[in-house]
Amino acid sequence: ILPYRQSPSVQSVAGNEYWGKKLYDPRLGVTQYSENAALVILDYFRNYLDVEDSEIYWDNIKSQANICGEAVTTPEVKLEQRYRLSGAFSLSETPTAVLDSMLLCCAATPVFVGGRFGIQVGAYYGPPQLTITESQIIDTVQITSETELKEATNAVYGTFIDPEQQYAQTDFTPIIMKSWIDEDGYEIKEDLDLRFVNSPYQAARVANIYLRQKRCGRAVNLTMNMSGLGYIRGSNVYLTLPSLGIENAEFRVKENTFSIDGIQLQLVEDDTDIWDLVAFVDSDDWLELN
Repeated sequence: ILPYRQSPSVQSVAGNEYWGKKLYDPRLGVTQYSENAALVILDYFRNYLDVEDSEIYWDNIKSQANICGEAVTTPEVKLEQRYRLSGAFSLSETPTAVLDSMLLCCAATPVFVGGRFGIQVGAYYGPPQLTITESQIIDTVQITSETELKEATNAVYGTFIDPEQQYAQTDFTPIIMKSWIDEDGYEIKEDLDLRFVNSPYQAARVANIYLRQKRCGRAVNLTMNMSGLGYIRGSNVYLTLPSLGIENAEFRVKENTFSIDGIQLQLVEDDTDIWDLVAFVDSDDWLELN
């Protein structure tokens, strides 16, 4: 068992003692105890996935650590970091499964830029600095106007690790959008295992982002000329296609793939509402966070 925790040791369930691990912080050039999600994932890259330091996108890691460390206010008017990550994993688990669990707990996606590894945690990265226009597109544009019902979600349930319950796996308050249930005709739920989250409010933030991303339905697939190399995964762009009635619509680059036919981009609609810092109090209410 190789755990990440804030302190050197934590006595957990059934008398098991978990020893914390110091993390390297490239912003300060020091190694110290931390629950910053970006720093935990950096450590996992370097020490368990054997990513060389020359293959780390260091500027990205520093900026993502800053976002993870942003202070947000809980309903009890206390401060907590935006994205903390703590817990334990077994070496018998597959590395990709552990990494996927870590990324989920901070609403993150992996990025690979210029041959270097980084991440993008859940946050709004607009307004865009770049625009995609018709002059850059070299093939048919495919547009999905809304999420199909079979892929839709209108409720998110799940679990987190509750320090108040001796670090036992505990249900967080489900995120249920009643207006969407009325629109769909029935509840369509998904379950999230937030095994590295130990705050019910962070669990709510992550679940809220997950739900709203699934619901933000308009998606665009297009093939660009070589200028498409400048539109990296995770970046926000404006899309202007007058022939299709699209003017300065904001999208996020979900995938960017090079092929002999051009640069293939998958875009998903983006909106600041997806990333609002909210923590749901119950299925009908939420509290705006600073």
